[in-house]
Amino acid sequence: MEPYEAIAVQSVFWACQKRDDIKRNLEHIASVLPGYINLASTEGPVKLVALPELALTGATDEHLDWDYRVVLKELCIDIPGEETNFLGDLCKKFGIYLIAQCKARDLELWPDGDRLFNFAFIIDPNGKVIHKHRKTAVWRFEHSISTSPHDIWDRYVEKFGTDPKKLLEAIFPVARTEIGNIGTLICYEGSFPEAARALAINGAEIIYRPTYIEPWVGPPRSAWEIQNRSHAIFNTCYVIAPNIGGYYKTPWLIKDWKNAVLSNNSGGHTMLIDYKGSVIHECDYAGCEGFSAGTIDIERLREYRVGAKHLQTFLKDLRVEQYKLIYEAAEAMGGIFPKNDWMKEAPRSLAETDKIVARNIRKLIDSGIWTAPESMKKQRT
Repeated sequence: MEPYEAIAVQSVFWACQKRDDIKRNLEHIASVLPGYINLASTEGPVKLVALPELALTGATDEHLDWDYRVVLKELCIDIPGEETNFLGDLCKKFGIYLIAQCKARDLELWPDGDRLFNFAFIIDPNGKVIHKHRKTAVWRFEHSISTSPHDIWDRYVEKFGTDPKKLLEAIFPVARTEIGNIGTLICYEGSFPEAARALAINGAEIIYRPTYIEPWVGPPRSAWEIQNRSHAIFNTCYVIAPNIGGYYKTPWLIKDWKNAVLSNNSGGHTMLIDYKGSVIHECDYAGCEGFSAGTIDIERLREYRVGAKHLQTFLKDLRVEQYKLIYEAAEAMGGIFPKNDWMKEAPRSLAETDKIVARNIRKLIDSGIWTAPESMKKQRT
């Protein structure tokens, strides 16, 4: 396999209130992509493009704490559907694979359509959706809207069975393509090392991890870079990590979207990381349009992985029996985050989600895993 160029797009976008608004963002992507491909192609053929989370719709639903039913009715897309067809035409035009994200219903997994999932998806150079991944860890604002596999665990068991390998492949799928094996994570999901390791176990050579927010992106915390480089190092794989650029958050307040308020929520730092954990290229400016690009050499990665003397190919030394005890012990204590919470009940409000998180914290303290601070002890007395 010959080396090729990959592009992580740091796109400016407009918050959407309804599905028709998404066209504005799609048209913007189509307008900037040719220039990025033209520039990156001076280094070699461009075969992979990645868009950040929120690039299609923004996060109006989360900012305004919409009920998930409103999101289903007004904003979420179908995959495949009109929007992926638009992106598919770009893939056919430029001969690229494209990775993106959007919230959508999933009638295959939830036939009545009354659940909303946060998807990462891959479109091939023929314009076909070849990969869909449902976000497995959603943070506080999103948990009242998006459904994770853990929230409907019994449905996964019902559909895919109890075989651990099949379940792992269903929850953390990897697309095996002519440009390498690609797995996907989304935002908060990338804060859990287990998620990236699951992709590695399923054969991932490239991990897509889009979008994180301040104050965890830029210095001095730099959690975004630390996490992304760690995924690359621990799993000996490339990481392509597009973050959002300027975000026009409130177009509904004015008549012309061009006058919407520009916000810098995420601090930029779009990056491409190699399998040794080195940053190949970084778009280190924030709040505006940009891109990061670099060379992907899958054949060299494969040679590096099988070099037996390499210290930094950890998967070959993974003693799974001793590490699985971590989660077996946690499960024996009743788990931490409750599973199957949305099998019968609908996603809850933000306030109700906060109660779940408070209960989880209490469980960690009561089990002796965490020690309560003095302030909490005083409150209880």
